[in-house]
Amino acid sequence: MNQNSMLYWYKKIENLNIPMPKSLFCDLNSIAEVTGAANSLGYPCFLRTDLCSGKHDWKNSCFVQEPSNLQQHMDKVLESNIRWKMLDIEPQAFVVREFLKLDTLFTAFEGDMPINRERRYFVQDGRVICSHPYWPSSAFNNHPARMAHGVDWESKLSILNERDSTENELETYAIEVGKALGGYWSIDFAKDQTGKWWLLDMALGANSYHYPH
Repeated sequence: MNQNSMLYWYKKIENLNIPMPKSLFCDLNSIAEVTGAANSLGYPCFLRTDLCSGKHDWKNSCFVQEPSNLQQHMDKVLESNIRWKMLDIEPQAFVVREFLKLDTLFTAFEGDMPINRERRYFVQDGRVICSHPYWPSSAFNNHPARMAHGVDWESKLSILNERDSTENELETYAIEVGKALGGYWSIDFAKDQTGKWWLLDMALGANSYHYPH
């Protein structure tokens, strides 16, 4: 199994004492199963495959507000897996996840994706190598597909990217995850509106964007 798949890494860390959104795995070809999982968790919910979510097309893909358009969102999420298919890696499951109200200051990209306070850690065999904010300013430019919305988005991004004392626990979380998995990984955390940090996603470190420094 591809180790970037949630079917690989989530099962190895789900019982750690680390906040993670509830996640229900569904047959890739079963609309009924996905519908049942979404009804169980409630709307809105977050939809992805075990490999990716197509989050840049947010309002049309991973962010599902109501059951009436679930099928269209499933189709869009599957389309977002094309970069994996180009590497001959196929998604194996849909994952319906609890929707978190994150610390959002602006939106970006064609899908009006919320840009939140997030941080990425890199670990090697349970040792923290480094960490940095998730969103570099270079992620947003004047191309319509990548544009950040709002004239003051740069100042808001600076606020989101500032370190604060609530991040201290993330290093402990990252070490626990690294020990559970072994090897070189990136771990993505996001802060919700109450100040609580959640582990959202992971990937092999070699396949993850790293700040130039």
